[in-house]
Amino acid sequence: MAIYMPMVIETIVAMLACCRIGAVHSVIFAGFSSESVRDRLLDSKARVLVTVNGTKRGHKVVDLKTTCDKACEMVKKDPTYDGVEHLIVFNRLPTNQLHVCLYRTIANNIDKMARRQRQIVDRFNETSRHQKR
Repeated sequence: MAIYMPMVIETIVAMLACCRIGAVHSVIFAGFSSESVRDRLLDSKARVLVTVNGTKRGHKVVDLKTTCDKACEMVKKDPTYDGVEHLIVFNRLPTNQLHVCLYRTIANNIDKMARRQRQIVDRFNETSRHQKR
């Protein structure tokens, strides 16, 4: 069993449940990418993966379920491993809140990129004006 969850009380509950039933478990850091999760799944040969649908990290929303789905798809390509049989998802964030927060994060990143691009253009125009004099 692999546990890919942030530091929330449900993570501890999942670990203690594994101990209670005698299951071997591997805790995967919630900041890992899908490739890193895939590597850990291949190393542990986990048949069950426990995760959350999403979490907040500062002002950002991280969609852990999508990361797990990508990792499970990559794991299926390995011939020595049957793959994850069961995916248990704890709904930490309501689905609508997850989508709204992801939309806000994307919109904020676009705004930051646009501001940065304007700064670069302004600097370029400023330097070209100085060179003409």
